[in-house]
Amino acid sequence: MIYDRNNSLIVFELLEDFVSTTEIRKFRGNAKKMYRLLLLKTFCSAWTNDRREFQDGISQLILMLHYRDNNYTKFDEEDYNYKSNCWQDYLFERSFNCINKESDQYEVVEAHLITAIEFCRDFITEYLANKQTLYMYAQIESFWNLEELIKKNTTSTIRKILPCHWFDLSIFQYHIPILTFPDYLAYQDMINLWNDLIKKNEAYLTSNGIETRSIAHSIISSEKYTIVAAVHFVEIYLFYFYYLCKLQNTFPNNELTNRTNIRSITDKSIVEKLLMKEYLPLPVNIKKFYDDYKEILSIRDAIAHLSPFRDDHSNKSRIELSFNIGLSNVGRYLQTCYDFVLEIERSINGDLLFWTDSMEQPNFLSNKQINNLNIKV
Repeated sequence: MIYDRNNSLIVFELLEDFVSTTEIRKFRGNAKKMYRLLLLKTFCSAWTNDRREFQDGISQLILMLHYRDNNYTKFDEEDYNYKSNCWQDYLFERSFNCINKESDQYEVVEAHLITAIEFCRDFITEYLANKQTLYMYAQIESFWNLEELIKKNTTSTIRKILPCHWFDLSIFQYHIPILTFPDYLAYQDMINLWNDLIKKNEAYLTSNGIETRSIAHSIISSEKYTIVAAVHFVEIYLFYFYYLCKLQNTFPNNELTNRTNIRSITDKSIVEKLLMKEYLPLPVNIKKFYDDYKEILSIRDAIAHLSPFRDDHSNKSRIELSFNIGLSNVGRYLQTCYDFVLEIERSINGDLLFWTDSMEQPNFLSNKQINNLNIKV
């Protein structure tokens, strides 16, 4: 098949030739517009996992090039006028801004169409060279209304897609481009590791002999790195919060958002120098959550940076902080991290965690698995 993974590079190397300015300039007038429409429709079918339309698009592109090179303009006039309406309909249904439809008549916005083809050209170059598939919405929104597309095709409660959000345009994988949120990805890691830990504990109860010892060792590792994932979830949320504040210049006089060397910024500095400075008064329990979080953070650091040194606040070895954690403590740590993030979101009236409305609200204290899927689908 023309779209199989094994030969996708060959197909896209072919598309690289099709989308080149050299090929497009050889067309004239209406044929050039139709060729651009077909190119965009073909790329769209790859981004929306429409394999039949993609294969048809490749065939039609080859046919258009054949008739162009042999000066069969009559074929363009009689056949492609009809087909171009079909391609416009295809793009309109997928919310492309370069296609307007009023009173059942299509209008192609030439400037947006040209911008779209330029993006297709850049996408091919980066895909073939670096396998890049994530792009900022700022690079796409002028010709593709992905906010509208998502609302039409999902149960998502997204309030507003920002230009800084990243979309995954992987070919032949999703029925629409995937909007990526770092906090959601970190949440999924935490939930999946937690569920794996629960499964291991259940398997431990019915095991015996050498299998019991093996699962026990595995549980210890899972406990440690589930805690790491929980802290990572908090850190990712805080850095995402900071990133948006900085990008949108929400607090132009804030010391932290004006920093140029952002690599030295920590999760603690975001809480203390941004959240606790700009969002006052904060609920009293934010301070309690933060204190509890710092204790969990100390355990995470001991896990991530095993060393022979003593703990700063006791005579214990740093290694001992990662010993004998236990499932109930892991559940408590995860619940604290999740509730801390949720409380911050409420305190800032934020929209970052809009996706939690579609997820099962986690109760880590119940020591049960948690659904990692959208429960509204």
